[in-house]
Amino acid sequence: MPITPEAIAVDMAEAATAGFRGSLIARGQARAIIWRDGALPPDAPAFAPQLSYDLHSYGYALLGLGLRLLELGGDATQARTAFEQSRDRARVGDRQGQSRRKAHSDLFLGHLVSNATKRFLSPNGEECGR
Repeated sequence: MPITPEAIAVDMAEAATAGFRGSLIARGQARAIIWRDGALPPDAPAFAPQLSYDLHSYGYALLGLGLRLLELGGDATQARTAFEQSRDRARVGDRQGQSRRKAHSDLFLGHLVSNATKRFLSPNGEECGR
C-alpha cells in the first residue's frame, strides 16, 4: 500500500488508465450493456465468473486510496476523483443477475462511497468535516 500522497496519486492514475487489469472496466461495461432481467443472452460472450467480485474489489481499493489520501493531507480533488471512480466501478458490477445478498453489498458500497464524498469533501472539492 502506498504511504505518501504522491505514491497514492501515482497508483490512482495507473488504476484510471485504459486497459488497467486486463480492461476490467470495459469488460464490466460490456456485460452490463447486454445483461437483461438478471441473465445474459444465450449468444453472449463468456464473462469470467469472478467479474463482479473483481469490479467490487477494484472499487473498494479506490475508496481506500481516496480515504488514505485525505488522511495524509493529500489533494482533496484527487480524493474526490477516487471516490467517484470507486462508485462507478461498483455500478459497473451491476446488481442484475446477482443474489439478493450481493445486491445489498452493492448498495452498501454505493452508500459508503457517497457518504465518504459528502463527509470529507465539500462540493468544490475542499476538505471538510474532519
